[in-house]
Amino acid sequence: MAKQNDKPQKPPSGSTPNNKKISSYRARVRGDIETLKKKYRNRSALSQQRGYARHIGLPAPGETGPAEYVKGKNKGFFDILLNGMLLDNPVFFNAIGIVLIISFASTLERAWLFSLVAAVLTVVTEVFASLFYRRFSFEMRMTAYIMTSAVVLLPLGTAVLNANLSQVTAMGTFLPLICVSGLVTVRAETYGIRNNAAAAFVDALGNALGFMLVALLVGAIREILSVGTLGGAPLNIIKPIGPGVNLPFFSFLLIGMLTALAKHLRSRYIKNKERNNNSGGGDRP
Repeated sequence: MAKQNDKPQKPPSGSTPNNKKISSYRARVRGDIETLKKKYRNRSALSQQRGYARHIGLPAPGETGPAEYVKGKNKGFFDILLNGMLLDNPVFFNAIGIVLIISFASTLERAWLFSLVAAVLTVVTEVFASLFYRRFSFEMRMTAYIMTSAVVLLPLGTAVLNANLSQVTAMGTFLPLICVSGLVTVRAETYGIRNNAAAAFVDALGNALGFMLVALLVGAIREILSVGTLGGAPLNIIKPIGPGVNLPFFSFLLIGMLTALAKHLRSRYIKNKERNNNSGGGDRP
């Protein structure tokens, strides 16, 4: 009998069924990846946020929180406005514009002045993003947002400077920082380019008003506690603490406490609304 060779024979490269299966699997995976890219490319910002939240195990926005306007699922312009002002406030729930508030909102008058400028820049930039910047690349869109807000700030800043010279001088070079803030760029990128101009206008107005409310609240509290006045008028209801209230540490602490209160109130509002809808047989928001 011939002696059998215990060493297994090596099959020719590329001709085994295993290699064919591996090649087929890799091709299928590449095809799946390209399909997923095409599928999620045009999805709304909220849908992307929900997918990211599920991926890392966090509650998805719009499911355990307030429903936001999504393309194809319009909740109405009033809901978009309410969402930006209160239910999804850019400062309390998205941490947008905190540095601006800490830098500017030391008095009620100054908070009103810079939040009004920020509101105009936000509305104009987001509407322009919806109308003209959809087909731009990401880098070009970000540049366009900053350039648009800077061009709008030139005449607006001149008018504000002539009307409130002392306040603008006290702000120094911080006023142009609004052009590159997340309040202007984030909403234009995540919402403006994905929706029509009307919805973008209402969303920008709601977020600008929500930012203004927080700025005015923080400015009023800091002015009362630091110098004992409100809008320049003296108050005798509370003894001022001192100028230390205007330090960044106290401002961060104040915004943190207001954020905790806002999240608690929003959670109670959502639970009560869901309870009423379920008891009445209506659809969940």
